Amino acid sequence: MKITFVHRHTSDLLSQAQYHVARARKVDEEEQEVRRKQEAEKEALRKKREEEEVRLTSRISLQGQFIVK
Repeated sequence: MKITFVHRHTSDLLSQAQYHVARARKVDEEEQEVRRKQEAEKEALRKKREEEEVRLTSRISLQGQFIVK
């Protein structure tokens, strides 16, 4: 009788542990996905700023050429 109780209790604890591990993995995967998206957005913004800087630099350079002539 006591062995059955211990076995059932151990089984319940194992089940709870498996649930918590699965939940923690899911949360971790979701957090990693959010970080990936944030990094992709950050990279896209960096590229956009870089392209804008190149355009502005080219425009300023062209304006300087017209002023000099």
